[in-house]
Amino acid sequence: MSPVIIFDGDCLFCQRSVRFIHRHDRANAYRFAGRLGEAIPLHERTLADSERVLGADHPYTVASRNNLAYAYQAAGRHTEAVALLERTLADRERILGAEHPQTQISSSSLALMSSPV
Repeated sequence: MSPVIIFDGDCLFCQRSVRFIHRHDRANAYRFAGRLGEAIPLHERTLADSERVLGADHPYTVASRNNLAYAYQAAGRHTEAVALLERTLADRERILGAEHPQTQISSSSLALMSSPV
């Protein structure tokens, strides 16, 4: 049996990470529930924190930008959503390459969002 290690202290890095992940998950839950008035500010804050802490090119930051774009689209903020998806696609092409699955999904999402309904 493997030993269990218990840390009964205060890890500031862990707390910050947990809060960040919790806010990200809560924002997505609100978005999926149609509670966009609560989702969008959380997505915006998550993106701002991710850019500040991890940098603009970090995969989590790019994913946060993508999620905010979907929230904007759901709220009828089409122009802002398309602009964020364009940036997401450009970042993923530059960082991951044009053939990466996430890049391909971004390309498809942008094409769908940009096409007339």
